[in-house]
Amino acid sequence: MTIRPKNYDEVVRLKRCLLLKQYVPEIDEQLFQKIFDFLSEDAANKVSAAKGMLTFTNKDGQTVFSRALNFFNQKQYTLIEVTALTLSVLRPYTSSSAGDGGTSGNNNNNNNNNNNNNNG
Repeated sequence: MTIRPKNYDEVVRLKRCLLLKQYVPEIDEQLFQKIFDFLSEDAANKVSAAKGMLTFTNKDGQTVFSRALNFFNQKQYTLIEVTALTLSVLRPYTSSSAGDGGTSGNNNNNNNNNNNNNNG
């Protein structure tokens, strides 16, 4: 890697780019440099990975570059968004109430215990 940060902001930006590369391993050195440079141009610029696309969006919300991703894993995440100072990862929603039904049984036990305490 040829990027040598000169200040704290560049260190943070480099770290965000490295984290993005962990999620999107097909980012090669040339694309990595392009991402770093784009994020350096303006703090409002962002790079997003979603639905099999890597997209560069400028401060005006215009897409200035996009590239298809071959190995985008939507089961792991649905959106990754990087700015100069932030990295956000949106994971797919999975319901945790898939028919366990244990809560009402627990309430019945509590009610029975309360009745026993009142009767005795």
